[in-house]
Amino acid sequence: MKENKIDAAVKKTKEDLLLQHQPPGNTTSTGVMKELVNIKELSVVTSLSERTLFRLIKDKKFSKMKVGNRLVFNKDAVVNYLNYKYGKKK
Repeated sequence: MKENKIDAAVKKTKEDLLLQHQPPGNTTSTGVMKELVNIKELSVVTSLSERTLFRLIKDKKFSKMKVGNRLVFNKDAVVNYLNYKYGKKK
C-alpha cells in the first residue's frame, strides 16, 4: 500500500513537470513559457538521470547558470548541446 502511494506521487510529479514543459508555441496558464529549469525538471525533460546531468555539467560548453545558491539551466540550450554532442554525425 505504501509503495502504491509512492508510485502515485512520483507519477503525479512527473505529469506536473511535463505539463510545465510544453513544446514551443504552447504556453503555461500565465502565458509565459518556463525557460529556466532546475536539475530535477531538466532530468524529466531530457530523460537523463540527475547523476548523468551532473557529469555533463563538468563540460565547459554545457549551458548552466548559478543564481545565488541555485543552479539553473536554459532547457533549449541544453537540448541543443545534447544534439550537438550526441546527435547523429555525418
